[in-house]
Amino acid sequence: MRITEVEVRPRKLDQHTRLASYRAPSRIYVFVGGESLLQNMENRTVRPYTLYKQEVLPELVELGHLAKDDRFRWSQKAGCTMCPCSPGFIVSRTLRNHLGQPVDLFVTVVGNDAAIAEGETPRDILGRIICVEVPDGA
Repeated sequence: MRITEVEVRPRKLDQHTRLASYRAPSRIYVFVGGESLLQNMENRTVRPYTLYKQEVLPELVELGHLAKDDRFRWSQKAGCTMCPCSPGFIVSRTLRNHLGQPVDLFVTVVGNDAAIAEGETPRDILGRIICVEVPDGA
């Protein structure tokens, strides 16, 4: 797996942004290059985040986007506390650009192992969620 793009996106502070959200610890969102929107939505809950932590985060340190002593935790609800629509890593601090603005990182990766966790497919997980056994005669 390798990084193909890192977008450093400053947060905007306007009338629609809560100050607490603006000042919150930075997020790192990992996207798989070449995925369609439908594939991305289908695979969001089965990302191989342990692999991302082992391979992507150290590369971000090498590229100078993160410090060696930064800590991270995976959150299925990193970008939206209401639902698991935007999974990502939450950094232990707020990253800032050269102007001092808080930023989040949007990372695109490619590779055979980048899309979903080993041994799991979105259909397997969906099957566990919606399959309900109905007793005979019901």
